[in-house]
Formats: sequence, structure tokens, C-alpha cells
Amino acid sequence: MNEHDSERMLWLLSERGYRMAHSEEHADLILLNTCSVRYKAEHKVYSALGVFAPLKEKNPNLIIAVGGCVAQQEKRRLLSRVRHLDLVFGPDQIDELPDLVESVREGRSRLMAAEFKLGREFHLPTLLPETFALLPAGERPVTAFVAIMKGCDKFCTFCIVPFVRGREKSRHPDEIVLEVRALVENGVKEVTLLGQTVNSYHYEGVSFSELLRRLDAISGLERLRFVSPYPNDVSDDLINCMADLSSVCEQIHLPVQSGSNRILEWMRRGYTREAYLEKILKLKKRNPDISISTDFIVGFPGESEEDFEETLSLMDEVKYDSVFSFCYSSRPGTKALRLGLEEVPGEIASERLERLQALQRDYTLEKYRALVGKEAEVLVEGRSKSDVSRWTGKTRSHIVVNFDATEGVNLKGALVNVKIEKALLSNIRGVYHPEVRS
Repeated sequence: MNEHDSERMLWLLSERGYRMAHSEEHADLILLNTCSVRYKAEHKVYSALGVFAPLKEKNPNLIIAVGGCVAQQEKRRLLSRVRHLDLVFGPDQIDELPDLVESVREGRSRLMAAEFKLGREFHLPTLLPETFALLPAGERPVTAFVAIMKGCDKFCTFCIVPFVRGREKSRHPDEIVLEVRALVENGVKEVTLLGQTVNSYHYEGVSFSELLRRLDAISGLERLRFVSPYPNDVSDDLINCMADLSSVCEQIHLPVQSGSNRILEWMRRGYTREAYLEKILKLKKRNPDISISTDFIVGFPGESEEDFEETLSLMDEVKYDSVFSFCYSSRPGTKALRLGLEEVPGEIASERLERLQALQRDYTLEKYRALVGKEAEVLVEGRSKSDVSRWTGKTRSHIVVNFDATEGVNLKGALVNVKIEKALLSNIRGVYHPEVRS
């Protein structure tokens, strides 16, 4: 979502004549789009602002702005703490950004705009296709994000998202369909739907599953993904859609956070380990080849060694394709701070995290090695950043594939069959099979 927000900021400012600078030293506007889901991300904001201070001294006309979740969380405290900061704006003010910047520039004054907009729906002008149209065909991206809802009503005890993103708001389905259709007409082959709890989407009787059906009907849309769904809102209808709709990829990221019912209750996740596993079994029954990833928080207050062992046993039962795992990070305003639970010492949490990640590395390598010698359909996104002699793309199960191909052929945007030859932890390597489906 933050990546998509950053793109929107660039598109909006480009309409006012702004262009990307080669470096901070050459910029007359510096934007930090921020995340506050963990303390480390928040801390990086202040570190970056410290680095920018000398630039402001050299160029008093330089405007420095902070947007996103830290801006929403800290508001005027940011302006008070960082004297060379000019503008603080929240996620709901992104579409106002060009006007806010001009107000600062013309008024020579500092500004804070970080208030949630009322209502249970939101609208986004479709900017991306217009931007694509200005690019040569060979430079247009083949994948795109589309925001369909934002905010969260779950209020998990560890999570700051409802306080910095606001309550759930859904976008009109017709607006979403028009944007996706325009993207496809401009060369996009894969769309990822975005939302803090994306499958909680609901707009005047249109459910998330119905939205998937409408998007699947768009000619030329090869792949459709969504992040991140909430386990309780994974309905039987959604499971059937994932199995039956040709564009919907056989892949789901389903955050569980812990394998212990005791911890899940303290986290206020709203489901048990058993209920979560029931969803997993249904997904696998309807779609045996589905790729499943998840999130884990290690070291939540009160977590015992037995609780952590239950997390490891859940991993062993599901055998995830990949996981995103972190040590618990306390966040201001969240209920976890008021539960009165004993903090898990940092060294214990870090040791548990390493054990979890080591186990997952084994699972991931096992799954990747099982692909060696087989062919996989890859949507080619462009040249590999680590080795420009290779092409790169992803399988329908969202595995990164770097592969060799005959020189002189432009494969960007093509769906190709790649024979897998080598499995690594972060990606798999292969060779392009000559059969191409464009």
C-alpha cells in the first residue's frame, strides 16, 4: 500500500511539472512516505530527517515533507521535533499533496494536514493509465497495484493500523473495474488488489468475491492477486473464486501471527488455531497447488516457550511457501500495552525468531527444489536487476524466476514457459522454453 501511495504522490506532482531529481542534493522537494507498523521503521524517519538538515541549510527554499503513517501518528509533534520540516500530511491527504506543497512554497509557512475523512467509502482518480500512455511501449510496467479499500476495523491489540489508516472504507466497484480495464489497455498483464484487510471489501451489496468475478471478466487481464486478506473474511465463496476464476492466481498471503490460541486471544485476532487451519484445508482442497504465505509475530507479551512451540508446530502442519516474521514491537495507543502481560526479553525473542526463520528456510528450499526439472509459466517483468543478462519474472504462485534466453528477443510482458534448473532461497533459476504465449 505504501508503494502504491508513493506512486500516486509522484503522478500527482508530475501534473504540476515536478520530475524526479537525480539525488537529494539536487532536489527542491523531498518527500518521505512513512510506515509506523514497527518501531524500527518509525525510527528510520527521524534518522533520514537528520540527514536532510544540512541540505536545508544550503538551500532554504528546499521543502521537506513527511507523509504516511508516522505523519498521521505524530502530527504536530513532528513539526515541533524537527525544525527544518515544512509539511506533515496523512494518508487521507495524498490527493491534496500538490496544493499543500504550493501552500507551503507560496506562504513560506509550515503546515500540518493529517485528519481522516469521514464516510465508509473513498474515491481515487485513475492516474496510472494516463502516466503509462506517456511512456514508450517498451518502458511500460506489466504489473500494477490497484487500491480497492483502506483502513481497518479489526483493532488487533498489537496493531497501530486502525489509528493511522482509519476505519475501513471501500471504493466503488465501477471505479475499480474502469481502472483495471484502462491498465490492461496500456499493457498491464497482472494486477494486485490492495487493502489493509482486502477481502473485507464491501460496497452497497458488492462483496469481494463479486468484485473478483467482475475483474476476471476483463479481456486481457492474465493474472489477479490480492493482499492482504483477513482469515475470518476468507469465505467459502472466495475459496471457490480462487479455484474457478482463471485470472486469480493460485496464491494467498494469509497472516496468522501465532500458532497459540492463548496468544491469538490476547492479540484479539478473532479466530483460533483450529479455525485458521480449517480455512487452510478448504483452500488446499479446492486448489491443491495453492501457494500459501503468512505473517508471524514472535515475542508477543506473555509468550511462553510452549506458545512458541505451538507456532513452530503450525508451520510444520501448513508448510508455508514463505513467511514474513518479526519480533513484537510495541506501538503507541495499542491495547497490548494495557494488557499487563510480561514482556519477553529481547534476546529470547530474537533467538525464537532465528529458529522460526531457519525452519522456514528449510521449507522454502524444499518447495523450490521440488520444481527443478519442471516447467513454470513466468510473466516476464523485465531484465534482472542483479544480472542484466538474465530476464526476471514471477510464477503464478509468486516465486521470482531469473532465467536465460536467446539474445535479441524482447520478452518483457510475455508469458513464457521456463524450465527450472536451480533452486535458491530468494528465487529460482531457469532457461527459457521456446514456446511463448503473449
